[in-house]
Amino acid sequence: MSKLKDFLVNIWNWIERVFHNLPAEYKKLIPIAYDIVSNILTVENSGALDLLTQIIPGNLDNVLNDRLKKLIPEVLLSLGIGKDLPEVVDYIKSLTGNQKIIFLSGLNTLFTHLLSDGNFSVTDAQAVQAWFHKYREDLKAEQPKFEETVVNEGE
Repeated sequence: MSKLKDFLVNIWNWIERVFHNLPAEYKKLIPIAYDIVSNILTVENSGALDLLTQIIPGNLDNVLNDRLKKLIPEVLLSLGIGKDLPEVVDYIKSLTGNQKIIFLSGLNTLFTHLLSDGNFSVTDAQAVQAWFHKYREDLKAEQPKFEETVVNEGE
C-alpha cells in the first residue's frame, strides 16, 4: 500500500509543479473555469442574458468576458439537456450526488480545455482542475503572492 501511496503523492506533486509553472495566461483560466461552474449552481433563473451576467466572474477583461458570453451558451446547449440556457441551468442544478460531481467536474474540464484554445488537453485540464479544487483555499491564502506572479508573468 505504501508504494501506491508514494506513487499517487508523486503524481499530485507533479501536477502542482505543472500548475505553478504554467504561463500566466493559462494559469488565470483555471480559476475562471472553476468559478463559472460554481456560479451555475448559485444563479437565480431570470432569463439567458441575466444568467450569463451571474455566471461569468465579474473581474474579467472585456475580450474574455465577450468570449465567455458566446462560449458558455454554446457549450451548455450542445450538451442536449435543454432547449435554452435557463432550462439547462435548471437541469444542472437539479442533479444530485455522484451525478452532480461527475457532471460539474466534466464541465469544469471542458471549459478549461476550450478557454485554453486546446493548449490544455482534456486530460491535462482535468488533472490541473482536480489539483486546483483540492488546493484552492491554500491559493486564496496566498492570493496576493499568486496574483503578483500572474501579473508579473503576463507582462
